[in-house]
Amino acid sequence: VHPDVEMYAVMRAEYKYHKEGFKKLASKYWFPLTLKSKAGKIYRIPIEDCGVDNFFQKGRTNLVCESKFTRNEGTFAEWKQNEEALWRRLGVYKTGKGKRCRQMSWAWIRDRASLAVRRPAGERKASDAEKAALTSEVLAMDAAVQKEKVRRVVNAWGAAEVPPYPGRYAFRLAERSILAEKKLSVKWTMDLSEDIFLKLEQDFDDWADNSV
Repeated sequence: VHPDVEMYAVMRAEYKYHKEGFKKLASKYWFPLTLKSKAGKIYRIPIEDCGVDNFFQKGRTNLVCESKFTRNEGTFAEWKQNEEALWRRLGVYKTGKGKRCRQMSWAWIRDRASLAVRRPAGERKASDAEKAALTSEVLAMDAAVQKEKVRRVVNAWGAAEVPPYPGRYAFRLAERSILAEKKLSVKWTMDLSEDIFLKLEQDFDDWADNSV
């Protein structure tokens, strides 16, 4: 797993849809991860990075976007030429009721939305107002998902390297034997062509039903 590549892929989707006027809603849930120390002690910690990558809303339009990424540029080229190659990247999961399903299928999205309603991420350190806002957002997501009033998109991205994140970076530069402090401002100019945002329709559902 390459967390920097994954984060960049997700941020590209956020950049695209925020620019189009969408708002990102809460879409995560937490689950207790059981760990065992070297001394044999069992303890549990909450993990809150679960759910769908992004759930966006603009007026009555709802959109689920899951990001897939690779450092292999040949694999990325294959994804753009063959949509089934990208479908296969969507893993097989079990819902809370034990049903096997593909990631981004309706069964998978419904299950994730329901978990977010029951165990919203971010509540442990939130104020009452923040908790109320989280609850409102996950309920809105769940209502749209259960009625299948949602567009589904897979955001594919691949490159050998991730560009530096935007910001101001301090560095030292030796000029004529004098060490000088400099600052570099980095901004992103993203090329977000539509062929890396693959819409999922009924043909995906038919394939997914026969591939688990």
